Amino acid sequence: MRRTVLLGLVTPLSLLGHAGAQTAQNTPYFNDFETSVTAGWTSTRLSNTTALGRFMGDFGLSGGTQQSSALRLNVTPGLTYTLLFDFYGLRTPDGSNTQYGPDWFNVLVDGVRVFRESFDNKVFSDGSWGSAMQGTYVYNADRWGNLGFASSDGVFRKVTLTFVPAAATTTITFQGGFSQAIGDEAWGIDNVRVVASTSAAPFVPRFAEVSKLRTFAVRATTAANDAAGVNWTDVNNDGYLDCVVTGTTPRVFLYNSSTRKFTASTIVASGNFYRQCAVGDFDNDADADLFGMTSDSAETGLLGQGNGTFVTAGSLGFTAPSTNETVAAADVNADGWLDLLMFSGNGNHLATNGGTSRWPGTLGFGGSGTAAVPYVAPLTGVATPAGLNGVGNAGDGVYVASADVNDDGIPDFWYGFGGGRLFVSSSGGGYTASTAIASDVSNSNKIGAAFGDFDNDGKVDLFVPAFAAGSRGKLYRGLGNGTFTDVSLASGIADASGHRSCCWGDYDNDGDLDLYIVTRAGVGNRLYRNNNDGTFTLVDERCAAESADALDACFADYDNDGDLDLAVSVNNNTTRLYDNALDTISATKNYLKVRFVGSGSGATNVQGVGQRLFLLDSSGRIIARRELGNARGIGTEPVIAHFGGVDPTQKYFVRVISKGKAYSTAVTPGTVSTKIGSNTFQQMLTITESALKPPLRITSWTEDTQ
Repeated sequence: MRRTVLLGLVTPLSLLGHAGAQTAQNTPYFNDFETSVTAGWTSTRLSNTTALGRFMGDFGLSGGTQQSSALRLNVTPGLTYTLLFDFYGLRTPDGSNTQYGPDWFNVLVDGVRVFRESFDNKVFSDGSWGSAMQGTYVYNADRWGNLGFASSDGVFRKVTLTFVPAAATTTITFQGGFSQAIGDEAWGIDNVRVVASTSAAPFVPRFAEVSKLRTFAVRATTAANDAAGVNWTDVNNDGYLDCVVTGTTPRVFLYNSSTRKFTASTIVASGNFYRQCAVGDFDNDADADLFGMTSDSAETGLLGQGNGTFVTAGSLGFTAPSTNETVAAADVNADGWLDLLMFSGNGNHLATNGGTSRWPGTLGFGGSGTAAVPYVAPLTGVATPAGLNGVGNAGDGVYVASADVNDDGIPDFWYGFGGGRLFVSSSGGGYTASTAIASDVSNSNKIGAAFGDFDNDGKVDLFVPAFAAGSRGKLYRGLGNGTFTDVSLASGIADASGHRSCCWGDYDNDGDLDLYIVTRAGVGNRLYRNNNDGTFTLVDERCAAESADALDACFADYDNDGDLDLAVSVNNNTTRLYDNALDTISATKNYLKVRFVGSGSGATNVQGVGQRLFLLDSSGRIIARRELGNARGIGTEPVIAHFGGVDPTQKYFVRVISKGKAYSTAVTPGTVSTKIGSNTFQQMLTITESALKPPLRITSWTEDTQ
């Protein structure tokens, strides 16, 4: 939350106590209080806990007086400054509760109040926010639990506000307004930074936790092994991405662009829809459908109606799998219809989509969620392609990741069973199984891997998380022919805290994919920024989901402002939504989004699941690659591709593959737009397969001299 106030100089002697003896510090200023309290503060009180380290506090209501601490700084009058600090709510602050509170926290600059908020620390175990204790601060606690004082301690990182001083010295006062004594509720501050706003960008967190603000804080699962896959897809055909989260209480979060809030509803009437589901348009009617598991031996298809609702359609004929773990949507036979491949305890099973003759159509289903007329099951089990279900290659495992690793137009798969299996399509129509990409996972140690072209060489790479604490995840660089090389050590991705899932996305719009690793046991997720030289740097952008047993995550630009936001699912607690503030930090819209509309039967499936998109510069050199709708982590990739690092005024080409032929579409990002329904989206290119034309080919040339 940012507040800007133009201030006159008021000497707050009543607040500062011995302020007259204060020595002003120069800006920029920073203190983490780990060694001492620097000069310029009115208080030297420090506390120390194992969880929090040393910080200034704890303060509260003592002897009827609200305790405070103030910092005096030398500044430049008229210049805008940014103040950042971590706020610690200790013991049992009661937010805006009228019976036990409200409990306020204030920041004053030269006696003028520029910040006044109440904080609620705790995400309740049933997955809901207690409305009676909610605070006015719109962001949730980054960390909570017993951090050295009580079970409801909370940490709110990088509270941010701005101010403009009117004199050469300024005094910043931090003051509580708690209703009960310090032994019941208190506060502290840490990592206090003041810097000129023109230099503040490196310190302002890129993400803000907006789950409460966007009504996204809803529980989706109560069991870690039942997972909660995160899937961004446009459920109601308005052009904005909605979020489907699987689990024991699965949810679909519909985004309303007018209110900028989500409405959460259950996906199925009752019971599970859990683990990794398949997302795609199975009947090619331009509506997003789902296929997943309701138990270890039962499957169900949910056919989208284009208005945010689904109709339950049973197994659609796909009943062979048992001891189910995961399913992926992929057009394995390249006929323009999405097939389903389920990796299960009793084998790896392919269900081929029968196409038009087998689907009953939208009118065939009634509002009760059952088929209104008989129809032939559209999915038929066929002989599994050679190598996909061979001895030692199938069994009860974990989750699947898909991509076209050898660029033959047929999807390939990595599955965690037996320490990891890579299935690469072969020219004979089958698959070659390899154990070259290994992992430490098993049925009880479930993880989800993800493909992505992190080095922008046009070949897909793969990150495989490590479940065991003490083991590092593995980064494999693709060589373009279905083989990979382990570059884990050289990459600098060193986290060994115990993982569950991962996702790729260019969150900082600099042109290369960054890596987000989902960890378990509440240690906080890890964001690795791509340095564009084969290495990564661990960064803190306030999206770690600390104190949470996280399960899955996926980047997507849900609000269509050009930067990637992030959704994180959590075991037995609320889902998290992190909004990317890049559009407010930088005015440069250096991105391009691309969607692909396939022609369906005989060409590419309508949503373009599995479609390869290559971004080329004006000289025709590949500078980035994306694939649409692939299986990833415990969920799927969106079917709208995001490219960062582009100049909106320059010419680029987007290359796609249709029926085995390559087509390139010229685009200047800043001049293109797409209309979906009644909404128009800037810097979004839609490529329609039916409109693709081969490049002009000159077979002869005659000069006209007339």
